[in-house]
Amino acid sequence: MPPTDPYYAFHWKNQTRWMTTDHVCNWFGIECDESRDVTGIVMQGNTLHGNIPTHIALLTRLSTINMYLNEITGTLSSELGMLKDLVVLNISRNEITGTIPTKLYQLKFLKFLDLSTNRLVGTVPSEIANFTNMEYLDLGANDLSGSIPTNVGLCTTLRTLYLYHNKINGTLPSEIGSLTSMESISIYANDLTGSIPTSIGMCTQLTYLALNGNKITGT
Repeated sequence: MPPTDPYYAFHWKNQTRWMTTDHVCNWFGIECDESRDVTGIVMQGNTLHGNIPTHIALLTRLSTINMYLNEITGTLSSELGMLKDLVVLNISRNEITGTIPTKLYQLKFLKFLDLSTNRLVGTVPSEIANFTNMEYLDLGANDLSGSIPTNVGLCTTLRTLYLYHNKINGTLPSEIGSLTSMESISIYANDLTGSIPTSIGMCTQLTYLALNGNKITGT
C-alpha cells in the first residue's frame, strides 16, 4: 500500500485529495496536530492493497493507525516498532502473513492492538509483558501457536484479551488472576488443556469468558 503510488490510490474507495498539491493534512484519512504533523492514518474499509510501507516509520508523531477491513498483504515490518507515540494500531481483517515483530512489543504507549483475522503465525511471546498500558488486545482468528506466557499477568491494565481461533496450547496460566481490570476474555477454539485456574476469580470485573472449543477439564 505505498501511499505515493497513484495506482493504489486510484483503486481506493475514497482517495479525496490524495496525489494532489494539497497539504497532506487535507488528504482523506489523514489526521494532523496543530503543528501539521501527521498523527493519524484512519482508512478502514477503503480497499487498500499491497503492503504497509516501511517508511511509515518516518511519521514519528503517529498515534493512530486504523486500516481495518482492507486487502493489505505482506508482513508487519519491524519499523512499526519505531512509532514510539503509537496508541492505537488496528490492522484487523486483512491478509497479513508472517510473525508479529518483536519490536512491536516495545511500544510503551500502545493501548489498543487489533491484528485479528489475518494469517499471522508464531507465538504470543513473553515480551507481551512490555505492554504496560495495553487495554485491548485482539490477536484472534490467526494461526498462532504455543502457550500463553505466564507474564501476561504483568499486563495489569488489560480489559480485553482475545486469542480465539488459533492453535494455542498449554494451560490457562494462573497469573491471569492478576488482571483485575479484565472485563472480557475470549480464547475459544484453541488447544488449551488442564483446568480453569481458581485465580480467575480475582478478576472481579470479568463479565465475558469464552473458553469453549478447547480441551479444558474440571468443573
